[in-house]
Amino acid sequence: IYHRWQNLTSDQKAELRKKVKAFRDLPKAERQRLKENYVRFSQLTPTQRQAIKEKFQRWRQLPLDKRQQIRRLYHDFDKLTPEQRQQLIKRYQRWQNLTPRQKQRIRNKNRQQQQRQRKRR
Repeated sequence: IYHRWQNLTSDQKAELRKKVKAFRDLPKAERQRLKENYVRFSQLTPTQRQAIKEKFQRWRQLPLDKRQQIRRLYHDFDKLTPEQRQQLIKRYQRWQNLTPRQKQRIRNKNRQQQQRQRKRR
């Protein structure tokens, strides 16, 4: 490790020090969770690791509001009962099997229903 440290530029060393400090400042449970994730990640095949890196890159390219929306949806999903999750997964799978035309018809129908509901208010 010492040899690799010596090969870093001063900017790289400063950045690494900041990251180490940020890690040490995390709550113990969060540090533990990150360590466990690191161990799991290191046990993946190179192909699996590459796929995760690519997904993460796509995630980072999303606009902030889109990432926040996805996080909210994930947390909402996490709060569902196992039965509710299964129902939602089945509905999603059915949706995936629809043709683009069928999906558009459903979207249009939902949009019309939402407009009618707004008018009633």
